Amino acid sequence: MGITGSLGIVIQASDKLEGSFSGCLIQAGDSFGILYSTSIRNKGYQRFTVAHELGHFSLTDHHRHLFEQGALHRSESGFTSSVWYEREADLFGVELLIPEFLFHRHRKEFPLGLEGVKGLADVFQTSLTAMGIRYATLCTEPVAVVVIEGDRILYSVLSKPFASEVGLESRWAARSRELPAKSVTGRLNAGGKVLSEERGIVLANSWFTGASGELVEEVSGLGRYGKTLTVLTVKGPGLAG
Repeated sequence: MGITGSLGIVIQASDKLEGSFSGCLIQAGDSFGILYSTSIRNKGYQRFTVAHELGHFSLTDHHRHLFEQGALHRSESGFTSSVWYEREADLFGVELLIPEFLFHRHRKEFPLGLEGVKGLADVFQTSLTAMGIRYATLCTEPVAVVVIEGDRILYSVLSKPFASEVGLESRWAARSRELPAKSVTGRLNAGGKVLSEERGIVLANSWFTGASGELVEEVSGLGRYGKTLTVLTVKGPGLAG
C-alpha cells in the first residue's frame, strides 16, 4: 500500500481539469481525494503534482486557506506561484519524492550539470524542474539552476559553493528578472527553440553582476510548458569542462 492508500486518499487521473491547473485536492466530509491532470503526458510531472497535493493535505495549516471557498482546491504546482501555501506544497513534494540521503547516494553516478539533473530525474521518476530545484539545494559542488519563461527568469536556486566560487556575497535569487540576452538560454529562447537543448561557455558576469570567471551553461526545453531549465556550473580545473 502506498502513502496515499495508507492515508485513505483516493487518487484519480483526469483529462478535464481546466486551464493551467495541474491537480486538485477534494474534501468530502472527513474524506479526501486527489485529481491530477493528464494534459501534460509526463509521469514525473504527474507524480510531482500528486506529491504537491499531499503537501496540502499533510500541512494542516493549509486547510483553512484552501477550503474557504468550497470543497475543492485547484493547484498550479511547479514553483511558479507566489502564494505561500503553494510554495510550501511544492517544497513538500520535492522532499517527499527526493529524500536527501537517497539523493547523495545516487548523485555521484552522474556528471555535474544538466546530464546529472536528467539522470537523477529518471532515477527518482520526478519532473526535471523538481529535480533541478533539489539538485541545486543539496549539491556540495558549485551549481545553479534557473527556470525561465520567454525572456523572464521565474526563479533560481544556487548551491552555497556556487555563490562563493563566482564571488557573490549572497545566494542570488531572481524573480521576474529579465533573461540575459547574451546567454545561451537567451539565444535559444529568442530563436523559439524551447524544445531543444544547447550548451556553451559564458562569462559569469553576463548572469550575475560583479561575478568573475566563466560558466558552463546548459539549457533544456521543458516540453509543452513553454519554459526552459538552465544549469550553470563553473568552468575550471576539477569543476566543469
